[in-house]
Amino acid sequence: MGDNCTIEWVAALAKQRNAIPASLNPIRGCSRLSEACRNCYAAGIAHRFGHKGNGIWAGLTDLDPDGTPRFNGTLRWVPEVLTTAINAKRSRVYFVCDMSDLFHARVDQDWIDQVFAMMALCRHHHFLLLTKRPDRMRRYLTARETPYRINRCLYRLGGQSNRAGDQHFALKVLDESDKDRLPDWPLPNVWTGATVEDQAEADERVADLMLCPSVRRYLSVEPMLGPVDLTRIVLDECEATFLHDPRLTRARFTLNALTGAQSLRLPPLDWVICGGESGPKARPISRRWVRELQEQCTSAGRPFFFKQWGEWEPAGMCPAGTAGRFAFGDYDFDRTCFHQVEGYPRQFDMFGARAVMKRVGKKASGRLLDGRTWDEVPEVRP
Repeated sequence: MGDNCTIEWVAALAKQRNAIPASLNPIRGCSRLSEACRNCYAAGIAHRFGHKGNGIWAGLTDLDPDGTPRFNGTLRWVPEVLTTAINAKRSRVYFVCDMSDLFHARVDQDWIDQVFAMMALCRHHHFLLLTKRPDRMRRYLTARETPYRINRCLYRLGGQSNRAGDQHFALKVLDESDKDRLPDWPLPNVWTGATVEDQAEADERVADLMLCPSVRRYLSVEPMLGPVDLTRIVLDECEATFLHDPRLTRARFTLNALTGAQSLRLPPLDWVICGGESGPKARPISRRWVRELQEQCTSAGRPFFFKQWGEWEPAGMCPAGTAGRFAFGDYDFDRTCFHQVEGYPRQFDMFGARAVMKRVGKKASGRLLDGRTWDEVPEVRP
């Protein structure tokens, strides 16, 4: 947490805005939700520094039977962190809760209100929200009372001191005349994003993201564990009720998330980020999956940011018995999912050849797609 955040897409956005890339974690802890969480980098960091029972991450993680760190569902509210952004004078791009999830089911609504109150005060900063739970984010942002509650939070917290054990933290003193005034809504300096890893999660989460009131919406396909087609997001009948149209409550239809759906009055996504998994138990990513997602974005005129390949790269045509650490892969021939096999050589026959992925490390695999980097970010609006 702090300034000079090294996450590539945060740094790229900050550079475009002549700001400092930073992270802000007023909540610590999380829990697994889907396969994208299995090798969570944040859980690994928290376990590394907290497994001995000391420090700010103590008690937040456990180990799986195979030794993989995971968050155990314990959450901590750290309100004093909010003053970091309030006291920062130079403009920053903050990745909020990069070590947790602001919209986790166990996060108290009052905590979220205080985070939004802080963001409402700090108009000289940009804030990036990213969640695997966009259903709760949608409910929070579309609730009629939310902006009033945020404004009352500003007024209520303004006169309080930060006593030990107090749930609240003083943000700013407002005049009596301000207590019923709504802040600009949606907040002009807050972007909302969702994480998906494959088509099933995209079908479940993208519709919620697109229905969130926000000045900008973005999607992070990282770690990418399967192909994702954003031009055909499938909405089943329970998701169709999100559109608040009784004629659609029993419908099943598709939505192009990159161009929006004018008949449904849904705005398109503003940005798509993609990347492979890194770390000791990283799963491979297919070049075909990435290329097809990039082509979807380019065709729709949407900025595409490719972060990394991760730990693996195609090893080409390897003879049987080649030593090394390999995983079954599609090597761009089809959409076959990967089945990882490490520790001994084993090849996968496909179209008469042995097509495999070889573990080379994040640095060696790089981030070039078709001979170039993809560092596109949304343009600054006037």
